[in-house]
Amino acid sequence: HKTWGAIASSDATADAGVATGRPSKENAEQFALADCGRRGASDCRVIYTYRNQCVAWLVPNSQGGASRAGLASAKDSAEARKFAQQSCVNTDGKACQVAYEDCTKPVYESF
Repeated sequence: HKTWGAIASSDATADAGVATGRPSKENAEQFALADCGRRGASDCRVIYTYRNQCVAWLVPNSQGGASRAGLASAKDSAEARKFAQQSCVNTDGKACQVAYEDCTKPVYESF
C-alpha cells in the first residue's frame, strides 16, 4: 500500500505541521494541517505532498532579502537534501539547514 506525507505551513506565525506514513493524500494533508494549527495558527496551508519517497525541507540562516527555503522529495534522504539545497537560497552564503526530513514507505501485506 502506498503511504503519503505532507507538510503544511503558516505564513503569519511560521508554524508548520507534518504527516508521514498516512494511507491517502487527503489524510496526510488533513493531518499536516491539524498539526500546523495545534498552537493556534489559523492560516495553515499544505505546501507539499509526497508518496513513497523521502522529503527534505531546508531553511536559510538569514531571513532577509532574497533568502528562501528549499523543499524536495526523492528516492532517498540524501538525494532529497541535495535537491532541496539546490533550490534553497541563503543570502549570507552559507549552506541551508535541514528543518525537516522524513520518508514515507510502502506498507506490504502478506496474504
